[in-house]
Amino acid sequence: LDTLNNLITSNIIATIGLLLIVSFLGSKIFQRFGIPQVVGFIILGVLHGPSVFNIIHMDLSADLILISEIALGLIGFDMG
Repeated sequence: LDTLNNLITSNIIATIGLLLIVSFLGSKIFQRFGIPQVVGFIILGVLHGPSVFNIIHMDLSADLILISEIALGLIGFDMG
């Protein structure tokens, strides 16, 4: 049971890390086309979600509610 928890935790951390890198690079590409970075983050988030590519499954998104609340606060702070 302990190794299963470690495997699940490492997969979540690896998924989050990969998505952060891809989202950062993708938002820079959006910026080159004159699209604001925040809009790039939102578009990439929708693409990664269960609606399009299903990289972030519904059960994983339920576990990340705290992180999403913090991210929304930072986006709101960044927008002014």
